[in-house]
Amino acid sequence: MQASLHLEMLRSWDFLDHGDERITPILRHPEQGPVNSSLRDITLCHPELVSESSHRKTLGSTQKEKVVTSSMSQMLNQVQHDKKKKAAFTLAEVLITLGIIGVVAAMTLPTVISNYKKSEVTNKLKVVYSLLNQAYKLSTIDNGYISEWQIPSSAKEYTEKYWLPYFSGATICLTPAECGYKSNTPFYQADGTPHSTLIDNDSYRFPLKLKNGIYVFFSIAKGAGPNNRSSLIIVDINGSNLPNKFGYDVFKLIVTDNVVSGAYSDYDVTTQKEQCASIGSNCFNLIHNNNWEIPKDYPIKF
Repeated sequence: MQASLHLEMLRSWDFLDHGDERITPILRHPEQGPVNSSLRDITLCHPELVSESSHRKTLGSTQKEKVVTSSMSQMLNQVQHDKKKKAAFTLAEVLITLGIIGVVAAMTLPTVISNYKKSEVTNKLKVVYSLLNQAYKLSTIDNGYISEWQIPSSAKEYTEKYWLPYFSGATICLTPAECGYKSNTPFYQADGTPHSTLIDNDSYRFPLKLKNGIYVFFSIAKGAGPNNRSSLIIVDINGSNLPNKFGYDVFKLIVTDNVVSGAYSDYDVTTQKEQCASIGSNCFNLIHNNNWEIPKDYPIKF
């Protein structure tokens, strides 16, 4: 009973009367202002000191905050949804973009393909040129220079004795099928004129398949005198694949006493271009002498 009275007094009094001395209010109703910090614990320990109206207001504020938070969340979701909508492309925009890409590709793709083919040709020519010269140098150690070779009447014997042992992983083709060729595989000169097939296995020409897939045809060709002997070498850089065209994927080289080089390299540049454009001779020289790059005025188009 006494505790109840004290609580009622605390709720209704603004301050305590302590004789003649008035004390600064120690506790106010929450609606009337801040509570004295010294008695804050009383409120925490006795929640009944807080009026129901204040409690209802607190609950009301919480509910309002929830509503506001929910509304803001919905607004943010709507904004993000709108952004996603705006980020998408229409069908017309996609078709226009694809059309532009197609036009650019049509303009640039032929050049890209041509440059790739040229690069492939020059890289393979450099490789086979190096392999041929290495093999020839090794052969000269055992057999001397080509002017000293006892050239047999059979191209097969010539290839097996003077060339085959000096290539790593090379094999001979006893039949056209072993080289991947058909018996009637066509070959063409640079101007498109049919050339006699290289796959004859007769006494004049014999094929050798290198480890990297390049085919080399060794021919027996004798000069005017014993010291002017030379041997024609025909290189097919892509094997049995077409077009088998001189100056494009088939090239002529020649071996002399000192080195393997381009056939007829002693011709002037004008003559070399003319022969390259017609029969495919000297095409190797035009590339080799241009720092292993196909010249811009190369007579055969890629």
